[in-house]
Amino acid sequence: MSHFMDREAAIRKAVRNNYLEAKMVVCHKHLKRNVRTWVRDHGGTADDRKVYVHDLKLLLLAEYPEQSELKYENLSERWSTPFKNYFDTHIKPELPSASKYFYEQFPTFSNQSPTNNCSESFNEVIKSHLEWKKLPWNGLALSMHKLQLQYVSDGV
Repeated sequence: MSHFMDREAAIRKAVRNNYLEAKMVVCHKHLKRNVRTWVRDHGGTADDRKVYVHDLKLLLLAEYPEQSELKYENLSERWSTPFKNYFDTHIKPELPSASKYFYEQFPTFSNQSPTNNCSESFNEVIKSHLEWKKLPWNGLALSMHKLQLQYVSDGV
């Protein structure tokens, strides 16, 4: 079973704790947005944001883990120390579940990178359906599974 994630901690925890075999695919748009926001909030320029987001895109396109690590070693040499520290703590741990070598195993993402559209829709539909009330983990998992099936069958 796979789950597409936008890095929302509560959903990730519920899936991780209750579906030990689940594979979570991380949203590229959220990762890029996180990098842009961090750079902006830490006094970076528009050019800094472009460079760091471009480097993240290159890392996400790695076709195998060793390629990801080699790209990281080369790209991170030009990064500022604060950005590298941020990246190592908050973004790099997500690369194994966001990189091409991982997400291409799922037919939904063949020839396209995972974006947040489905994930955002899942969150909104689930939350509005439940009137923003808590849901037992099995109800959440069942809702997410049904939504994923619907999106895949609709070709979204």
